[in-house]
Amino acid sequence: MTLSSPHESQKPKKVLGVDLDDVLVRTGDAMASFHNATYGTNYSRDEVLDYNLGTVWNCAPEETQRRIDEFVGTEFHHQAEAVFGAYDALKHLGKTYEIAVVTGRHEGMRDNTIDWLTKNFLGLYREIHFTGHYETDPSKKRLKSSVMTEIGADLFIDDALHFASDVASVGIPVLLLDTPWNQGVVPTGVTRVASWTEILAILASKETLR
Repeated sequence: MTLSSPHESQKPKKVLGVDLDDVLVRTGDAMASFHNATYGTNYSRDEVLDYNLGTVWNCAPEETQRRIDEFVGTEFHHQAEAVFGAYDALKHLGKTYEIAVVTGRHEGMRDNTIDWLTKNFLGLYREIHFTGHYETDPSKKRLKSSVMTEIGADLFIDDALHFASDVASVGIPVLLLDTPWNQGVVPTGVTRVASWTEILAILASKETLR
């Protein structure tokens, strides 16, 4: 009789895709602090009702992206806090999931993004993918649904309704963290959640999300 090794008997882990901004890092709060200090505005994260910050800042898409790029290189970004419960949740979920960070940020933000993740989530994710949501060059832009399919994701967590809808459209269930800018009816395959605590409770209950 041949005995299999412990590694051979282990089931392969499922793959969990996790967005970055306002899912792992409190970008909305940090961005508001940066913009208020730099450009003389006076708004808070809770007042942001549109995913497009150009609407909030009253500026063109090119200028909006320039300011976002500027923010990522500042101490406002470097010192941004993690979303409450995210660290402990990923530490726990890492026992059963391979975790991949999938962000709409572009490749030019890689170094500053990795610096923040290293400081706050070291060792808790397998890989990171930059989809370049605001890239004007189509060759540098990827759909999150494409990335999720390529990495064999079983579940995705995001805060943007359009990203959630895109991923759900290819049959991958999505948990949508509730924010002021993602209100509205969620499509089939998307479940709205209030916190990482609720996410853990849903996954622990072994409910089907499909």
